[in-house]
Amino acid sequence: INIEIISSTKYISGGATSIGGLIIDYGNYDWSVHKKFKDLAIKHGPFTFHIKLRREVYRNLGACLSPHNAYLQSIGLETFALRTQKATDNCYQLAKHLQNINSIIAVNYPGLKTSSYFDIANKQFIGNPGSILTFNLKSKEACFRFLDNLKIIKRATNLHDNKTLIIHPASTIFSDFDENTKLEMSISNSMIRLSVGIEDIEDLIYDIEQALNY
Repeated sequence: INIEIISSTKYISGGATSIGGLIIDYGNYDWSVHKKFKDLAIKHGPFTFHIKLRREVYRNLGACLSPHNAYLQSIGLETFALRTQKATDNCYQLAKHLQNINSIIAVNYPGLKTSSYFDIANKQFIGNPGSILTFNLKSKEACFRFLDNLKIIKRATNLHDNKTLIIHPASTIFSDFDENTKLEMSISNSMIRLSVGIEDIEDLIYDIEQALNY
């Protein structure tokens, strides 16, 4: 990997305190092989792309984090490892528990051995398959009733927050797609997406069960 582009609004921010994005240049690419960058590469070597970003994106276009957002996200980095591990552990525990609830038709989480993605997730994520899962209820109406009855889990589209967040993807982030496209992407009207946070796992289990049985 030479360049990585990530959203820092998610895990790094943690509590949805700020919006940001990062372009990470690992300094391991030879920019002199490109005509456009050759002159810069002679002068700046592995920092060529970094200089290009500073001059054009930062100085000329003004696309940069505000100092306050950078400060908030720096604070988020201090607890990054603890929060990600807790959220992943919670997600795995929830996924296992949801499999045993009769009103839940299917649970999709790559950390489960029953998942068709288990082997590749183990290989790519080295035992840390993340904190997002999806599950299916009987119908769209059942999904909406469930969402309306939740008391702790919040309905919101963000990911990797400290708080557990839930949405109905088919009617929110994929609402502009036609039905055939959603079907091709396995986005059904009976599917719910859960981004698991760092709350006590007992509270999350209780909230899901009471909402299903309301």
